Amino acid sequence: MDKFFLIAIGGALGSAARWGVQMLLNPLSQKWHFPMGTLAVNCVGCFCIGLTAGLLATRWASLPDAYRLAITVGVLGGFTTFSSYGLDTVGLAEQGFPWRAAGNVLASNALGFLLVFMGDKLVRGV
Repeated sequence: MDKFFLIAIGGALGSAARWGVQMLLNPLSQKWHFPMGTLAVNCVGCFCIGLTAGLLATRWASLPDAYRLAITVGVLGGFTTFSSYGLDTVGLAEQGFPWRAAGNVLASNALGFLLVFMGDKLVRGV
């Protein structure tokens, strides 16, 4: 049961952090008609999960499973927003911005995968 509560606490922290980043970038999102907060959170979250994966495989290998889950599923799961990403992308298309919707898909996926790779390699020193 402590896994559940650690994940829940981590999720609350991650969600609050996501909201903070999105509020910080909301003026740019409105100005550019592009979900900058969601893109930023997804990119930062992807990089952080890459770092975490590398750390859990090396320096934090002995970390108990409950704490691993609290960090990955809780904090980072609460922070990253791929469900919001999907909603934002559909919204852009429905608002008459199909190229921005496509740009959001391309930027979120390409940068996300690249940053997961970079974060993991940075920690592993490969």
